[in-house]
Formats: sequence, C-alpha cells, structure tokens
Amino acid sequence: MAEEKQEQRELNFNLRVCVMMVVVFIIFSILCLQLWNTQVLNWRRYEDKAQQQSVRRIRIPPVRGNIYSADGKKLAANRSSWDVHLHLSEMRQKNRRTTVDHILAESERVAQSIGREHRLTSEQVEQHLNNYPAISMPLFRDLSPEELLQLWELSPHIDGLEIVQTPVRVYPYDSLAIHLIGYTRQQDPRAAKDRSEFNYYLPDMVGIAGLERICNPFLLGHAGSELVMVNSMGFVSDVLERNETAAAGKDVYLTLDLSAQQIAEDLLKDQIGSIVVIDSASGAVVAMASSPSYSLADFGSKDRYKILLEDKNKPFLNRATMGAYMPGSVIKPLTALAAFYNGASAEDTVNCNGSAPYGYRKRIHCNKRTGHGTMDLPHAIKHSCNVYFIEHGMAAGIDILSYVYATAGLGRKTGIEIPEVAGYLPVNGPRWNRNETAYVAFGQGKIEVTPLQVALYFAALANGGTLWRPYLVDRIVDRNGTVERETAPRRVGTLYGSPENFAAIRQGMYMVVNEEGGSGERGKTQKSVLYGKTGTADVERTQKDTKHVWFAGFSEHPVTKKTYSIAVVIENGESGGKTSAPIAGAFFDRWFPETAPQD
Repeated sequence: MAEEKQEQRELNFNLRVCVMMVVVFIIFSILCLQLWNTQVLNWRRYEDKAQQQSVRRIRIPPVRGNIYSADGKKLAANRSSWDVHLHLSEMRQKNRRTTVDHILAESERVAQSIGREHRLTSEQVEQHLNNYPAISMPLFRDLSPEELLQLWELSPHIDGLEIVQTPVRVYPYDSLAIHLIGYTRQQDPRAAKDRSEFNYYLPDMVGIAGLERICNPFLLGHAGSELVMVNSMGFVSDVLERNETAAAGKDVYLTLDLSAQQIAEDLLKDQIGSIVVIDSASGAVVAMASSPSYSLADFGSKDRYKILLEDKNKPFLNRATMGAYMPGSVIKPLTALAAFYNGASAEDTVNCNGSAPYGYRKRIHCNKRTGHGTMDLPHAIKHSCNVYFIEHGMAAGIDILSYVYATAGLGRKTGIEIPEVAGYLPVNGPRWNRNETAYVAFGQGKIEVTPLQVALYFAALANGGTLWRPYLVDRIVDRNGTVERETAPRRVGTLYGSPENFAAIRQGMYMVVNEEGGSGERGKTQKSVLYGKTGTADVERTQKDTKHVWFAGFSEHPVTKKTYSIAVVIENGESGGKTSAPIAGAFFDRWFPETAPQD
C-alpha cells in the first residue's frame, strides 16, 4: 500500500514537471518567433522605426538679443515655451488617407488629454506631408505645468509626438513704444535652404516691423545644430553630436527714457495724435508716442486684426514720423527767420487791425478779429498774430520762405532709423499762386510737416541753430558687454539766423507760456520754465470744426541743465493753447521730478 502511494506521488510530480516544461517551451517558442520576426523577417522596418523615434538632427536657433531703454529697462526680451510638435513622417500608415486620419485622431487624443481644442485640418496635414516632410508640425504652444504632466504620461503611446522647448519673444511693458520697437514672428521654414538637413527644424525669430526689423542683423545671432537622442516620451535624453553651437544675438540700447515714454503715452490716452521729445544737444529721441495704438494680443484674433486694419483712426500708423500735418502757427518762428533773411529786424512793427488782404477783395482774419494793434516780433509770437506773419511772409516771398524752411529740415526725411515721410515743402513755379504764400507764412495751405520734424527745429531754436539727425539706437552691445557700435550725434544743418535773432524768437516763446494773455499760458509748468509756440491748423477750410492743434517748444531740466524740445499734435482738437499746450506742460511736470538723466 505504501509502495503504491509512493508511485502515485512520483507520477504526479513527473506530470507537473512535464506540464511546466511544455509551458516554458511554448513561451520560449513565442519569444523566438517574435525575435525571428523582428530580427530576420522585418528587421529593416523596425530598425528604421527605432532610428526615427530615437535619433534626430535638430536645428538650434540662437537666443535673440534684448532691447533696452536708455535707463537699462528691458523693452524686448525672451522666454522659453514648451510646445507639442508632430513628426508626421513617423506617423505614416498604409496609405495617405489613413495616414491623415490617424494624425487627426492622435491630435484629437492629445487635445482631449490637456483640455484644449486643436485647429488642425486634413488640408493642413496633406499640405505639410507634401511640402515639409523634414519639418515637424506644431500642434500646441505654451504648455502649462499641468498640461506638460499630462503629455508626459501620454507621449510614449503616440509615435511622432515630441515635446520641445522653443524661444518666445516677450515685451515686458506690453504695447509701450510698439510703433518704434515693432514685433517679431517665426521665420517661414519654406524660405530656409537647409530645412531638408534636419528632422526637427526650429526657425529663427525675425523682426517684422520697427526696430526689431531694422536691428535684426544684430539681434538675430547665429544658429547651431545637434544630433540628439529622444526617449519614448518625446524628450531629448542625450546630445550625440554638436556640430555648431548657437551664438546669441547682440543687445540693442535705445535713447528712449522709460518714464518719459510712459508719461507721453499716458497723456495721449483717448486722443488721436503724437508726442515727440528730443535731446536738443544731440538729436537723441527721448520719447516718441503715437495714439491710437495697438497690442500684440490683437494679432491673435483675425476679427480683431481686421477691425484694426479698417479703423479710420489708423492705430498702426506711427503719427510721429508717418503723419504729415499742416503746421499751423508752430511755423511762425521759421517765418520770422525768413523775415530776418529778407532784411527785417525784431523791432520792426506791424499794425494788426484784425485781417490781412488776400487776393482780389479778400481778407484773411487774424485769431483776434478786432486786431492786436501794433506788434513787434516777440509780441506777435506771444499772441500768434497772423497779420504780422502774413505781411512779413508776403514781403519775403515763397522762395525765401521755402529756403529757410528747408534749412530747418522741412520737405525731406530726417534720417531716423524707422520709416518716415518727408512732408511737403512748397516751391515756386509757373503754377504757384502768389496768394498761397500768405497761407504758407502762418502754416496753412500747401505745406506739411511731421511731429518729428517740428521737434527737431525747435531743438535747433533751443541750442542756437544746430539741426541734428535724430536717432533711436544709442549703442549695440555683445553678450560680453563690449560695445560694438555706438551712435554719435550728427549735425545735418544749421538754421539761418544770428544769436540776436534766436534770442528775440525765444523771448516771444517765453511770453507765449509764461505771461498773461500768451496763447499757450495753459501750458505753464511748475518745475521748469517752458518756452513754446501754439498752432491751430484747419484741415479743410470748408470744415470749421476739423482742426489739428499743436504745441512745440523746449524746457531746461532744473537739475541737469539739459534742454529737451517737445512737439505735440492732436487731431480734431479745440486749439493749440487749450488742447496741446496743457499736454506739453503736464509732460515736463510729470517727467522732470521723477527723472534726472545721466550723461
């Protein structure tokens, strides 16, 4: 009996061993078959797929240089963005239709995992497959930490998905000085000659408008390239080869004072117009504001962008350099210089009875219909007497007026780095109507100037006659702090006139603001002495309520003794004295106490 039980136990043990051996054999056979399938039958397919998923040659864009204000504040800089890209060549299926459907399905899968909506269409996928097989396709940008965590878990299950870090241009003060600084966008990969050399082509950020475009050769830097290992989750795990290291772009320092620019833009809120402030000793632009303006956020919506493009107030227009206006009475100091050129003196007087003859039995009224009485030059400037300047302008003639205006830089571009218009300077000729000379003499009719031009010739009136070429870029500095290029002040002309002539004009400009009854007394400042001239130009003589109103002048900083000229123009304002002069006064009162510019 005992022997039978022993035999039964041995039989059961042997049976279990046999079963286990069979199971092990089956498992081993399956592994061998799979290994045979992978290494013998389909080795090339799996080798290609492994290579596609693990090793990629990528283009490394350079870090774009920063843009700084004169006082060292970053106006344009960079930050990193985590983005989702798809390598469509690694997502191919049996045919093109199923490939497109698969890519769209996987894109939707990614979108649902992070709670976003993708905008990828079959047409876009088709186009990318046909035209840019070597370039990855962006799906989502600027992932949050939570979204990044979700995709970290999902990415191993989606072939061709990669999470990459890309540079993004940022503007710390949003739309401040946007007409000057401009903006960037990613370079179109289609324009890149080397795009076929890379599995992943990250294009450069290039300047599209403003100083971002003008200074692009300095800001851009040089791209590099790497051969990298990418893990199953789409992240770079190792750098296998570094062919060339990316070189960062250079930094650009501007002449703009941050506080001055902020104040100028704030004073233009709800206005249509411009403010320009110039260092009268160099031509450096301290502030340049234009209103209305726009924000880069407006570019994110096609509807919003279209509204801005069609806006009759033209928010994309930089009125400081691209706005051409009749100057109104801010031209009168130059008309005074033309009178001096013609032999007049500051002591010569004109009797203003309220109007001046114009053509046959016509008269041009003064701003005071009852007349100013006897006027010498300083008082004519103080009260902005049209009759005084019409009489002297007619005596000088259009040739002398145009010559003196030209010495002040009118009728030609100033040479500033950003786009500008030349305005319009009248010239004599067979078709010139002599009666138009009367209007030109006090800034009406066939003459146009930009706010920048006006600020420059008022800087010349302040400094004794030197006309500077204006500039916005002070210097360009590499990442080691070495100054590679620096702008030196450049004299481009000299106003006609003697020191005595300029002194008489400045006396009148002082009276405009600082004496009772002056046309710009509402612009009187508390922290400095403001000299200036008001101006009111009728846009159309048939439209009595359509006026562009001016104030231009200069003021000396009470501490540094630097002198700054200013030009303010407001479209559809009431008058230069009521609308623009208070803005100029407020600018200096707000800026001077807060800022003491350093040499």
